[in-house]
Amino acid sequence: MLFLRFSRDNERQADDLGVEYATKAGFDASQMAAFFSTLERLHPSSGQSGLPGWFSTHPNPPDRIRAVQRKSREWTRRLGARELQVNRNAYLRRIEGLVFEEDPGQGYIADQVFYHPGLRFQFPVPSDWKLNNTPAQVQMVSRRKDAAILFSVGKASSPGAAAREFVAKADARVIRFDAIRVNGLPVQQVISDIFSQQGTTRVMSWFISKDERVFVFHGFTSQAMFERYGSAFRATMGGFATLTDPKRINVRPDRIRIRATGSAGALREVLRSLGVPDNKLKEMALLNGRDLGDWIAAHSLLKVVEKGQEGQS
Repeated sequence: MLFLRFSRDNERQADDLGVEYATKAGFDASQMAAFFSTLERLHPSSGQSGLPGWFSTHPNPPDRIRAVQRKSREWTRRLGARELQVNRNAYLRRIEGLVFEEDPGQGYIADQVFYHPGLRFQFPVPSDWKLNNTPAQVQMVSRRKDAAILFSVGKASSPGAAAREFVAKADARVIRFDAIRVNGLPVQQVISDIFSQQGTTRVMSWFISKDERVFVFHGFTSQAMFERYGSAFRATMGGFATLTDPKRINVRPDRIRIRATGSAGALREVLRSLGVPDNKLKEMALLNGRDLGDWIAAHSLLKVVEKGQEGQS
């Protein structure tokens, strides 16, 4: 709480500089306010957190909208700017085909299995565990948040070297240190205890060699809970295998497509005419920074999302 205002001050300064730079470059900086209006619709200030707007790490959207509009008027007057540009259509044409949301080529989960088409591997995810896929690692957390599995790509030259490096850096007490194989791949398994002021954590680690890389699993929980979660750790790590199914490899991400409207009409009906299903109308309205009741002129450009496709077997 002590440092929140610094984050808010930084955000306000960034907004102010954005308005200044955009206006000096000949653009209508007041359009920035529309973005914050969309943020407000996504996360209303009267949301469920119960926290007032000033208790956020960012200024709340209504405050930012007013500030941007005020600063835009100030810079327009100061520069004597005339005919400021928006260039909406040019911008929309530039983002045609942009990947929407996550790219499955960088990893995705389906039917309780995590697939990575790029690196050609797969492994099962424990039932009811939450998975978070980041560029650095895959994180899996138990429903009770008392156990976790981390998966990443190591930098060592071999499973044994990676295991010894881990033990040394973690100052771990080794319980088991076994060379095994999983689905034809060499593995160095380590079970160890790591001590800290919070207590002792028991860790099951597998260092797996595949395609000149070492893939690393760490499953960890308390000593007392290790017997309970050990089977889940082993099932996930033991399920690591080379991905060969073309259907799981040749997946395609969702992409933004720019479509021109036909006749004029309310956004709701225009989106329907572009093939947007009813359960996606609100999402597409937000994507375009509009309300479903807004009137859309004929031949306007709108963003829609084209669903990706699974590969063919």
